[in-house]
Amino acid sequence: MATAYRPCHRVTQNNPPEREDVMSNAAQGIPPPDDDPQRAMLNDGISVFNTEQQARKKVLGLRELGINLGDYIARLDIPDGAPGVRIERTLRTPGHHTIWADPDQLLEYVVSIVPV
Repeated sequence: MATAYRPCHRVTQNNPPEREDVMSNAAQGIPPPDDDPQRAMLNDGISVFNTEQQARKKVLGLRELGINLGDYIARLDIPDGAPGVRIERTLRTPGHHTIWADPDQLLEYVVSIVPV
C-alpha cells in the first residue's frame, strides 16, 4: 500500500529551504505579539497553506503592505501519521494551517520549491 501524503505549502526565504525557514517564531526567540494563549500556541508552530496559490496570494497581499514573507514557496509532502507532526486548521485565512514539528524533520518532507 502506498503512503498517503498531505501537501502543505510554506513560504521561505531560501532555495533550497534552510532550517530557519521551517522554524517557529518561538524557536527563533520571537515572542508572540501579546498574552493571548492562542497566539502563543500559534507562535510555537509554522504557517502553511493547502495550495501554492493560497500561499502566493498571502505573500503578494502582504508585499502590497511592505511586508516580505519570502521569495519562494516550498511544497512539503507530510506523510499521514508522521510521528511528532501535528497539523491543525488555524486562523481565518483560506487554507491556512499550523504545523508543530521538528524543523529538521520538516526539511525532509520538502519535495519542490518555486519562486513566488
